[in-house]
Amino acid sequence: MDRIADRLILLAGGKMLDVATGRGGFAQYLIENFANYDELIGIDISTENIRIARQNLNHGRIELVVMDGSAMAFPDKYFDTVSIANSLHHLQVPGQVLAEMKRVLKPGGNFIILEMYRDNLSEKQMTHALLHHWWASVDRARGIVHNETYTRTGLVNLIKALELSDADLFEAFDPGDFSDPLPEEITEIKSICDKYLETARNLGRSELVRQGESLKARIDTVGYAGASELALFGKK
Repeated sequence: MDRIADRLILLAGGKMLDVATGRGGFAQYLIENFANYDELIGIDISTENIRIARQNLNHGRIELVVMDGSAMAFPDKYFDTVSIANSLHHLQVPGQVLAEMKRVLKPGGNFIILEMYRDNLSEKQMTHALLHHWWASVDRARGIVHNETYTRTGLVNLIKALELSDADLFEAFDPGDFSDPLPEEITEIKSICDKYLETARNLGRSELVRQGESLKARIDTVGYAGASELALFGKK
């Protein structure tokens, strides 16, 4: 994510909010790459995610809270920076969460979005996109909100609806960044597949089992690379 880091190093984060922070990966990336920051609050609707994030982010200036991003308990114009990374497709009503993020952002504050998309991908990248959509299908079968990823145009339209100023929309990675993953990364992806296959079997969803087995085999026959991601740096 060097293109993102190149921009972050020029900015002061101030009081930051990371929405749908998950296990804290993007929050960690932000505090490592901003020129400076005062504090970061990460919120997620999942108690388990916040528990793990607290283990991963053991810093004095970080607070992690279980909270619904569509109805935040923060006052208007409270944060200097708001961010969300690869989580829009996990939200029930993405537009409502983005509107809440804009509400709690100070005028002139930094609005940062990073999100993968599903079209104009190489065959190896399509393996990632198809796997992600299968994971989403299994999650939905067990009652978890997890949608298919956006098309690039759909993502651009969602971002444009925010009507931010100084909006800089760009590809997060150069095409040359998509090198073949390391063997241990492939092992991890296959391990995730196995966990989802077990869930699909326990649910009695034979069609999801067949789909998952086919996609797991695709990793070896076609290859695997991360899907492209679109980044936004804007101002309120």
